[in-house]
Parts: sequence; C-alpha cells; structure tokens
Amino acid sequence: MNVAHLITASAARHRDRLAFVHDDRHVTYGEVDLRSNRVAHALRALGVQTGDRVGVMIANQIEYPEAEFGVTKAGACRVPMLTAATPSEIARYLNFSDAVAVIVSAECLPAVREGLAMVEHAVHVIAIGGAHGAEHDYERLLAASSDAPVDVELDEDSLYAIRFTGGTTGVPKGVTMSHRAMIHTINNMLLNWPIDGDDVALHVHPLSHASGMMMYVYWMRGASGVIRRAFRFDAAEFFRLVERHRITSVFLIPTVLNVLLDSPALGRHDLSSLRSIIYGGAPIPFARLTQGLAAFGPVFIQVYGTSEAPMLLTTLLREEHVYQGEPPARLRSAGREAHNIEVRVVDGDGRRCAPGEVGEVISRGPHCMLGYWKNPELSATRMRNGWIHTGDIGRMDEDGYLYIVDRKEDMVITGGFNVWPAEIEDVIYTHPAVHEAAVFGVPDERFGEAVCAVVVPKEGATVSADELGEYLKARLTRYKVPRRILFREAPIPKSPVGKPLRRKVREEHAAEL
Repeated sequence: MNVAHLITASAARHRDRLAFVHDDRHVTYGEVDLRSNRVAHALRALGVQTGDRVGVMIANQIEYPEAEFGVTKAGACRVPMLTAATPSEIARYLNFSDAVAVIVSAECLPAVREGLAMVEHAVHVIAIGGAHGAEHDYERLLAASSDAPVDVELDEDSLYAIRFTGGTTGVPKGVTMSHRAMIHTINNMLLNWPIDGDDVALHVHPLSHASGMMMYVYWMRGASGVIRRAFRFDAAEFFRLVERHRITSVFLIPTVLNVLLDSPALGRHDLSSLRSIIYGGAPIPFARLTQGLAAFGPVFIQVYGTSEAPMLLTTLLREEHVYQGEPPARLRSAGREAHNIEVRVVDGDGRRCAPGEVGEVISRGPHCMLGYWKNPELSATRMRNGWIHTGDIGRMDEDGYLYIVDRKEDMVITGGFNVWPAEIEDVIYTHPAVHEAAVFGVPDERFGEAVCAVVVPKEGATVSADELGEYLKARLTRYKVPRRILFREAPIPKSPVGKPLRRKVREEHAAEL
C-alpha cells in the first residue's frame, strides 16, 4: 500500500465528480488523475528515480494537486516549499534535501533563479509558465508524456515527503515522512472528523502545508475544493466565497479568525452552508473562540498536532463546543486524544503526570515521522522509546482534555516564577481594544527576566499602557502582569504558516526595551 494507490483508487471511484475550482477553472477527479500521471511520466523521463527529492513550490492553483500527486506517482519524495520563501531559503531547501528537480509556479521563478546560484548541484526547473533557457515548460512536458498509470514499486516504508517545520523556534527542520505515516495521517483525519462526499472545502492557506494535508482527506471522500491564493487573505472575499460556493468546510489558523471577527463585512453574507471550521496551527485565545462561536455557531473543530506527528494528536469536536450558560473549561483545551493515537503528559524523567500536573506532551502512533533529515542527533532527542517529544508543555484533566500551556523555549522565569506567554496573551485578548498581542521575556537585573507585551490595537480603538496594565492586574497574579507594554500598528510578525513569532517581535522592539 502507498499514497499513489490511494490517489488513483479515489480518482477511479469519483472520476466524473468535481475535484477543484480556481477562479473560472473547474476540473474533475479524472482530469486531475490523468494529468498527474503525465507529471509522473515527465519526471521519470527527466531521470528522476524512486526516492529522489523533488521540490514543489507552487501557489494555490489547480496545478498544485496534479503536480504533488504526480511527484508521488513517480515514486519521488516531495519537498513542499512555501511560495513566500526567499532565495536563500530556497537554496537551503534544495541543498539540504539534495533535490534533483523543482516544480515552480511563474511568480516564484525570480526567487528560484536567484536561489539556484547558491545550489551546489544540478536541479531541473519545471516552470508553470515563464520558462526560459534550460528550464522546462510544464505544459510542454505534460503534452509530450503519457497519461497511462505509472508502474513504480513503492511500499509503506518508502520515503514520501520531507516537510519543513514552521521555524518558530529557529531554523526549520526537515521532517521525513513515509508512505505509511501519510496513509495513517489521512485515515486518522477520516476517523476523527465529519467529512462527507458532499462537502465543499475552501482552501485559503498554503497547500504546501496543513491545508494541503487536508486536501487528501477531501479527495478520499470525493468532495470538492475551492482553491484561493494564499498570503492574500481578505475577509470580505472569504465571506463572498462561502456564500457563492456554499462552502461547508474550511481550515483556518487562529490569526485569520481574528481578521474575520474584526471585519466590518461580518454578518453581511449568508454563511448558513458552513458545517465545519477546523482550526489549529497555533493557540487560539479563549475570548476569540467564544466570539467565533457567537458569530458562526457551533461549527468549530479544533485540531492540535505537530509537523513530527502531523495534523492531529488531539481534537475538540463540534459537539464539544456546544454549551449553555458560562463557557466550559474544555473550550480552553486542545481537545481529547484522537482515535488511533496515544498522547501523554510526562515529567522530566518521562513519568506520566497526574491530572492537572504540568509536563511535556508526547505522542506515538503509526502517523509519526521517520526522523529529521540528516540530523540523527536531534532525531534521537525527540524520538525516545517510540514516543515523539513535542516540546510543548501541557496538562491533562481528569476527563482527558489536554491543555497546552506553551512552548518549552518560550517560558519566562521572573523572580523564580515560571510564566507562560500564552496564558498572558489569552487574557490580553479579552480587552475589547486588542486585535493582536505577543508576550515574551527580556533580561532584568532584579528579576532575571521581566514579562513584556507588545499589543496591536483594533482599527479605530485606543488603549494606553496604564489602562491595559490595570486591566491585567485585576485578572492575573501580580508576577504575571507585564512590566512593559508596548504598542505597534503593524501586525504581529508570523511564520510563513501563520504562527506568531515572539522572538521576531522581541528583536523588532529591542531598542525600546
């Protein structure tokens, strides 16, 4: 069994059904299947062998699924690359993975060409528009290739992908996934979430990351997907798309949910088709979640996972978002252990923590990574006795709900007390004038570290540092109250996949601290 077989089998089952829509383009399952066969034959004709790495740097467009499926059918290992990557990042990805080819959408070509000057080996560039010189034109390659199935031997232990982590704690790491891991990731999502053949999914985040992982689940069900360009999110357009296409399901990161909730367009469109807003990728402020439930209804499904154990370790289902009266404590959680996966919270000696005790979150299951590419030392650190150590700090209650406290690396120690930035941010978000916030520690002669907050007010709203400080003093233990509160107009810096970068905020405000 391998992922290529899953792709082909679902295409055969749903051949005439609508697969993807992008602008005025519509393609069926059968059309995507045949064109992905052509991609696979074209790669093999260029000399790509089983297990070779192939970069996929394509914007959200219909060519993305057919190219990614084609890489898999060719027996190659896909290396997804964000279209926002800089030339130096592109060079690092290609050098690090030893990629022999890269499929590139037209707008990424300038950065790729600049990055290739720093690559130490030959790389075939396959351009979706705009090819010149030695570059290969995508459509010409496909036109010259067969659309027959590709005969490549793959098993469950074959290398399927090298996925780069979000990089919130430093340089991204290469997570290696086998076909077995991807198959179980797909099955886990099918098992734990209500996804049906009549779903119409909206893809507004990069298909190279979480939204693309979910693409496979909709594909297996015979559902259709509406693809929009990533990194250009517009709340008003989102609402129009939901209304026009009768969108039933969408994956959103919490920072985008903030934009939707603060948009003047909220409430102006018919969103009654929405059945599932699957959210994850970063912690969600409690105040924002309750606002979202009031605005959209009980359609939310939370997912918590890591690049090393992708998509879901725990999930908070739609019915667990339903309540009457005061919001229940579980809404602050990341949900309960997903079916087919084991999740624990352990202390520094690896012993299981009692309910309510804080420790590191670990997990195991057949969906987990093989290890970090070219980094056996880190692999041995993060993979111990069959468990993946996430680096996230959390606690589990008596009902099995997991509460993520924060990242290990982000903990602030002030006056001997441990402070978790996410807890402070969660309270800051309850102030009606706050749009975004980031909390971090700065050196302090008296306390070792001092808690600092940088806040982005909502458009048209004003709040002073003194006012916000008094607000927080009434809601936090005194040592947790930020000693410095700074303001900025620009959004909080985020990783390419939307995770707030506290270290980047600290760097940008270093002169004020």
